[in-house]
Amino acid sequence: MVSENIFKEQKEIIILGAGIAGLVAGYELKKKGYTVKIYEASDRIGGRVFTKYFNPDLYGELGAMRIPDDHELVLHYIKELGLCNKLRRFKTVFNEDNCYADLNNKIYRIDKVIKELSLCYLNRFDQNLKSETARKYITGLKILIEAISPVEIRELFTRDLYNGLAQEIDTLFCNNEIKYDEEEVTFRNILKHADKFLDKVNPSLQLFLRDIILETKKELYRLEGGMSIFPEALAQFLKEEIHLNKPVSGISVLGDEVHIEFNDGDTIISSETICTIPYSVLKNLKLSGFSDSKLRAINDLKYADASKVLFLCKERFWENEKHKIKSGASITDNKLRQVYYPDNESKTKEGVLLGSYAIGGDSKEIASMRKQDRLNEVKELIGRFHPEIKENNMVLKTESISWEDHKWTLGGCSVMWNGENDQELGDPIDQLYEDIIKPEGNLFFAGEHCSEKQAWIEGAIRSSLEQIEAITKKDLAKVAV
Repeated sequence: MVSENIFKEQKEIIILGAGIAGLVAGYELKKKGYTVKIYEASDRIGGRVFTKYFNPDLYGELGAMRIPDDHELVLHYIKELGLCNKLRRFKTVFNEDNCYADLNNKIYRIDKVIKELSLCYLNRFDQNLKSETARKYITGLKILIEAISPVEIRELFTRDLYNGLAQEIDTLFCNNEIKYDEEEVTFRNILKHADKFLDKVNPSLQLFLRDIILETKKELYRLEGGMSIFPEALAQFLKEEIHLNKPVSGISVLGDEVHIEFNDGDTIISSETICTIPYSVLKNLKLSGFSDSKLRAINDLKYADASKVLFLCKERFWENEKHKIKSGASITDNKLRQVYYPDNESKTKEGVLLGSYAIGGDSKEIASMRKQDRLNEVKELIGRFHPEIKENNMVLKTESISWEDHKWTLGGCSVMWNGENDQELGDPIDQLYEDIIKPEGNLFFAGEHCSEKQAWIEGAIRSSLEQIEAITKKDLAKVAV
């Protein structure tokens, strides 16, 4: 067996991007004895893990904000970096019954909304079904999809519903494969049965519904102190290896070499490179020596838009006797889409409200507005169920981001669904995935977009570890020869 200390003699490995994928790659390679250099286009590390600190105790998440309990790699690194004492439960949508649902221009408490809206929706849904219970279930499912999904998914769901999905669900009820308690008509109750018919829906819709099920489960975590403490802890091991403000302008694959050009005119030649640049950005760079299939994957991979708006409020008015909300999220069918409340960990009377979290086409609507108009509109819409936010000086500070406009990401996350051209997309995993992840010579690719767990920190980490394994196997083979 060849010892890994032979890697100390290897040429340095270049890593493009200091998001989670790039930082984990650098962290692991350095531990193995490699020399690494990480080049980051922006002036900060972390990528789409981005905590906005109004002060050390008052912060909100502009990027990733939750960790599922079965994302073992994320939890492994949190433990290894000594951050386990920072893990806290993340209260997500549908986990707090006192939150609001602003749907059909009317305000409901979230635990009552399906019962109160169902009659209106039942009258819209006129397909012939054998099971009346199935009809009520589908009605609740439609309310859920319209409440928390982007416009692309709402369109896919409606298309599937009228193209056989309703009959498939009806059959499941008739065969007693779904046992649905009509007296317990809650969003959580609806979601727990969704896996029974996921294989019957369009592949793109299937992927999105799986994420909804994951995002709304109870077993989610966050990091007290902000999610950014995770990349910061990784960076502590890599201080001298990280170079900020170094945007790449071009990449050329020439035999065993990778030539990298930077915006400032610098050029470096690397024997092995890991590129974690999102394909939404990469496709706009000068690329040469890439195979046609790789270029097609880079250009064809879709990215979902995502916007967030934060308000630092002088009072945590959502916790008062009128609202009695301690955490969780309210939902709307307007521009806000989702409003998240902070868990009660601050000792101050102030609080940071995630006033709007929108993705896909809904995010485009928010992003297209001028910043002040966006903030005013969001505040006005929150005021429909929280009028306190419109009081003078209630909002002390604000911050917002639309990731599709952020020049180093140009999108919130990669997605294998696309409502506008879904018929052309076909089976998303089979068509694109292999070309997305495959290396070009000694240029390797990592990031959430190079994973089956797109949009998640877990996916970014897994992709890096897979590329590190490929690199070390390649180098061990060279030494053995």
